Amino acid sequence: MREQGFTVGEETVTRDTGVYGMPDFGGLVNKAKDLAGQHQDQVQDGVEKGEDLAKDKLGGKFGDQVEQGGDAVENFLGVDGQTDDQQNDQPNEQR
Repeated sequence: MREQGFTVGEETVTRDTGVYGMPDFGGLVNKAKDLAGQHQDQVQDGVEKGEDLAKDKLGGKFGDQVEQGGDAVENFLGVDGQTDDQQNDQPNEQR
C-alpha cells in the first residue's frame, strides 16, 4: 500500500491506497463523520437544502421519503438533527 495526500482547507488529509489505487473508504468515511461532528449546523443546513431541492424537483411528491433520506444521512454522519440553539433551549434531562 502507498499513502496519498490532499489538502482540505489548511489540513492535509492522507489516505492509504491498495494495489489498484483504490482509496481506503473506511478512513474517508471516518474523516467525513469527524468533520460533520465539528460542523453540525452546516451539515444540517446542507441536508435541509438537499431535501428542499429534491421535494421541488419531485413536485412535492414523496416528501416523507425525502425527509427520511435526510434523516438517514444525518444519522449516518452522527448529526442529531437539532441545531445548537435548539439543544440549549431544552432542559438538561431531555438531552
